[in-house]
Amino acid sequence: MHLAELFTTCEQLQKAGKANEALQTYKTWLEISNDPNRFMGWFNYGSFLQATGNTPAAEMVEFKARLKDGCSKFCWT
Repeated sequence: MHLAELFTTCEQLQKAGKANEALQTYKTWLEISNDPNRFMGWFNYGSFLQATGNTPAAEMVEFKARLKDGCSKFCWT
């Protein structure tokens, strides 16, 4: 799945009230994707976690992004 497709799919899931499915879609994509713009997926995943009230998980996502992808382009906490 391409990054744009990920965003569209997750947005549709969110609008349909399927937050858990959207979060799982982000998580699965991040585990298997080699997209050079993965940091954007990390950011959206973490932002959505925070929006659902799960700030500790969002902070962990940011930490994992920095470790796995060397992301230093964002901070939402």
